[in-house]
Amino acid sequence: MTSNRRRKGTSDSISNRQLSRLATEHLGSAIDELVSILSNERPRKARTHTSTRAYHENIRPMYDRLRNVADALMVWHSSDQFLGADGHPQPLAGQGPHSLRTLALTVNANPETAVQIESDLKSLVVIRRGTNGFVPANRSAILGASKSLSLAYATVTVTRLVRTMIQNFAGKSPAYYERQVSEVRISKSDLPVFLRFVEQQGQYLIDAVDDWLSRRHTASTNKRDTIAVGLGAFAWIDEQSARDKRITRRSSRRIAARK
Repeated sequence: MTSNRRRKGTSDSISNRQLSRLATEHLGSAIDELVSILSNERPRKARTHTSTRAYHENIRPMYDRLRNVADALMVWHSSDQFLGADGHPQPLAGQGPHSLRTLALTVNANPETAVQIESDLKSLVVIRRGTNGFVPANRSAILGASKSLSLAYATVTVTRLVRTMIQNFAGKSPAYYERQVSEVRISKSDLPVFLRFVEQQGQYLIDAVDDWLSRRHTASTNKRDTIAVGLGAFAWIDEQSARDKRITRRSSRRIAARK
């Protein structure tokens, strides 16, 4: 894993306003590129006022913290060092030879980064205290505790989706995987069932890909010999369409009343 050393002027001291501006600029640049491809127009002048370097110095390190948390959960669920006889993650103490610190150092040997990983595991509420120590709350990290880290996650995730679409619509090779189930209308009462079904089936997919990637993960420090890959999945609900229909019906009644 890469070492995420803290530096003055990076994500530890950046204001929410600066972070928001960086996120907006980064997302906007990717969307501008996609629109230019689909509209056959020349790309608009870059809207970014800050450099790509500023993005990598501020948003990217914050996302890397989330990646380290995800890696820690993956190691906890897959490494014999942290599994019990039943194949489930062993409870870990806060300190000691078999602890959260040991897990964090397995993900990143840099002591400062390991402390950050341990802190993030607790602050993001991805672990809980059991009878014999800390245990994972889930195999995946569900965000929400940190707005800044969540913004970094959203920025990187949405940009990756747009970049995948750019790759495919531009006809570049190889094509990247990107699929959606066609729009289907269901009863509102079935929405909770749909969301539970998607969460369960999606977790199976994510876990399977995670297991496959973990067997092929390389700790090579030479980036020229490696490439970062991953898979994302999401469900969508078009609540706007229902509101649009209500607005249209109300507008129609107003127009009819004027006649």
